[in-house]
Amino acid sequence: MIKVNFNKEYILAGLGCSHTQGCAFAIYGEKLKWASKELEDKYKVECTPEFITDNLTWMAKLKKYIKISKILNYGAGGLGYDNTLYALKKLSLKPNLDKYIIIVQIAHPHRKNLIWSDDGWYRNSTQREFILFKKSDTKIPNFDLFKKIYTNVFLTELYNLFDYYEKLLYFQNLLESKGAILRIFESPFYNTPAFSKKDLTIYEKLKKDLFRRMYLDPLPLLSNSLEALNKLNLLYDHNLPEILKPKDPSIIAHTLHAEGLLLGDQHYSEKGNELVAKYLFKSINKETEFKLQGDNLYYLNEKAS
Repeated sequence: MIKVNFNKEYILAGLGCSHTQGCAFAIYGEKLKWASKELEDKYKVECTPEFITDNLTWMAKLKKYIKISKILNYGAGGLGYDNTLYALKKLSLKPNLDKYIIIVQIAHPHRKNLIWSDDGWYRNSTQREFILFKKSDTKIPNFDLFKKIYTNVFLTELYNLFDYYEKLLYFQNLLESKGAILRIFESPFYNTPAFSKKDLTIYEKLKKDLFRRMYLDPLPLLSNSLEALNKLNLLYDHNLPEILKPKDPSIIAHTLHAEGLLLGDQHYSEKGNELVAKYLFKSINKETEFKLQGDNLYYLNEKAS
C-alpha cells in the first residue's frame, strides 16, 4: 500500500454511485436545479456540477484533511460498477499518476450493466434496475415469471462482488505502478456479505472452468482468492458507527431527509459527507484483511500492526 503523504498536494478522483456524485442534491434537466426549495434556500447559489462536486461531496470535505488541488467526479447516480471500471481505464491511460489519489466507493454489485432487448430495441440498464421493472415497463412475455427466474437463478451478489474485486485488484496494481494511490471503501453505503471458504472455493472453480480450454491460466491470482482479496486497499475502521453518529440526538443520521432538505431521500447531506470524509481520513493509511470469525465466515478487519 502506497501511503498518503499529508504534506503533498494531490488530484483526487472519486468513483462510485450517487453517494459519490452528489446527484441527490439536484434534478436533471437542460441544466441542473436544486432538488427542493429547502436546498435552494440553504445554498442560495446556482446549482451546478462544479458547485456540488467542490463543496458538498465527501471528496470536497476531504480537502479539510488532505491537500487537494483538483477533484475529478466520476460518480454516477444509479450505477457504480461498470462506470467505475471505465473511469479506471481512462485514468490508467495517463503516463504518470504520481499526483493522484483515486478512491473507489463500492456500490451494490447488482449495479452491473445489463444490455437486453424486448422489442427490437436494445436497452442499457443495471441488473438492479431490471429486477425493479414492472410488467408494464417491458414487452417481455410472462415478465413476472421471467423476472422471478432471473432473480433466483442469475443474480449472484457475492460472486459479482468477487469478480468486481478481482478487476479492481488488476487496476490497483496497474495504477500503483504509475505512482497513483488507490483506496476502496464500502461502508456506510454497502457492506460485503460475510463469506465462507466454500464460497471462495466455488468462485475459484467457476473461474477455472471458464478458462479450462486454455493451455495457460490467464488468472494466476485466483490460485488463492483470499490472498488476492487481502491485497486490495480496502478501507475499514471499527469506529465507523461512532464517527458517523450525529451529535444531535433528534436525528438518526445526517441525511437530506433527516435534515428536512429533501423529503424521503436518504442520501447523506453536506454534514453527512463531512463525516464520511472524516472516516476516510482516519482509515486511509490503515491496512485491512479478511479474517475468519465464528462459523467459518470471513469479515473485513483492520490488519494487526
